[in-house]
Amino acid sequence: MKTKQATTRTSRNSLLITFLGAMIFASLIARPAFGQDHQLVMTENSSLSLTVTYDGSSAGITVVPGSADSWLVTFPTTTHLGFELDWQEPGDPTLVNDFNIYDPDIGISNTWMVSSEFTLPGGATQDSAQPADGHTFAFIGSDFLDDMPIDATFNDVESIGAVPEPATWAAVLLTTGTILSSLWRRRFKPAT
Repeated sequence: MKTKQATTRTSRNSLLITFLGAMIFASLIARPAFGQDHQLVMTENSSLSLTVTYDGSSAGITVVPGSADSWLVTFPTTTHLGFELDWQEPGDPTLVNDFNIYDPDIGISNTWMVSSEFTLPGGATQDSAQPADGHTFAFIGSDFLDDMPIDATFNDVESIGAVPEPATWAAVLLTTGTILSSLWRRRFKPAT
């Protein structure tokens, strides 16, 4: 017959082992939630220039220009991307920047087609429903090296110059007003 003290010690040890096992299990399951997602950033510099980085580096990524506003992008085979993404074209919500799997590689997700100033099959209604330029889509795929999610962002700096910033409007209006005011005063200046 066990003494009460021996029973309590055995229960405490069992409880401690169970608690430690649960903590180890929880830390293994929760690891991806506390890690940093990988960042895929595409930047359209002009209708002929696209820069693609993965965690700030372009190593292992190949960008091959097609026609104007079209590129084939090949990622390392450890990168698995899952589905099509679209962002609104800045200044024209009836067009999108499209990131889609390259047709001949259906089922192989490391070669993608990037198209700028693209119209989706649903037309302007579908295009205007897409998120704005610069939006980050979370968990669009994963990296097989560490099983961490990949987030994607598209920045269209080519179109930024097409839509002036409010500060530019104010400067233009102020300059125009000053010139018109100066001309007005000269025209109606009393003769001496």
